[in-house]
Amino acid sequence: MWLSILLLLVAFLPSNIDSGKTQARVLKAGHTRLLDIPQFGFYGTPQSDEDGDMFFHANTGSFSAAVVLKLSHSSYAPTVYVADEISQTHLMFLGFSVTPEGIVSILAQGLDKKIYSIKFSSAGAVIQRTILYIPEKFAVNDFAVFESGTIIVSGFYLPEAAPELRGKSLITFFDESGTIKKQLKDDISAIDVAKAIKKISEGGSTIGKDGCLYILQGNEILVMGQEGDIVRRIKYEKPEEYSATKIAISRGLISVWLAKNEGDYGIVPEYIILNQSSGEMMAEYVPETELGNNAISFSAADGFTFFKIESGKVKLTTAALR
Repeated sequence: MWLSILLLLVAFLPSNIDSGKTQARVLKAGHTRLLDIPQFGFYGTPQSDEDGDMFFHANTGSFSAAVVLKLSHSSYAPTVYVADEISQTHLMFLGFSVTPEGIVSILAQGLDKKIYSIKFSSAGAVIQRTILYIPEKFAVNDFAVFESGTIIVSGFYLPEAAPELRGKSLITFFDESGTIKKQLKDDISAIDVAKAIKKISEGGSTIGKDGCLYILQGNEILVMGQEGDIVRRIKYEKPEEYSATKIAISRGLISVWLAKNEGDYGIVPEYIILNQSSGEMMAEYVPETELGNNAISFSAADGFTFFKIESGKVKLTTAALR
């Protein structure tokens, strides 16, 4: 299966921010902590649970390695989740999910071409493997698992798919056994594939305290129940050249990560804050140069947390909302 994944690979590139929007507020560096742990790299956008623990698709030398690293928010003690304990090359990483309670699942493709949702215990042991039916010539751009076991995979059909399918979006809800519960096709927007494969890959989801899945779909957020019903749609505006890459919710605030690739200048980020209840745009933010371009988590209390490597160690810096 070919995936359109142009990811925010952590390369610690310099950040040169020019949003072109005078209303964007500048995030300022606040509290900084230099962690007493070895430096590490990761791919894509990290995730967090409701306790503030951080989860990364670890860079172990290959993007395809299905390995997730957790750092505790209190002690920063690591926990490693490996989808294939025998050989990491047996499974190709497609995505991972973290529930608000901190339960990790990894989506991966085996050498047998089957797609697996692999669920872990809090200690990092594999406790369940579920085979999922994913169409051929389909790009996965999001994966989520509810605490109840319901599994969601979303994406779009690639140019190699049948003409009547190309660019069409699909969200599939599976039960814990892998049986398809519901598929959404007509209620979601199609993708301009020609543009999609040239931009940073879009997509992201999070599960709110209301028990709903909030999933990024272009210029809107679909709020969905566990049975696949669309509860509501939250529309927002973003520049066409930006991709929406991550969503987080904290105390009634929705944060959406936006990013565009500026070539030699690296990844240029922007962040928007929405009211969870009304969907109203509350603020737009860009980080000052000192913060860099890797915001890894968000909370209403602390704002955004940025990740950097300094003197061979991990440096975390918070930037409060202003």
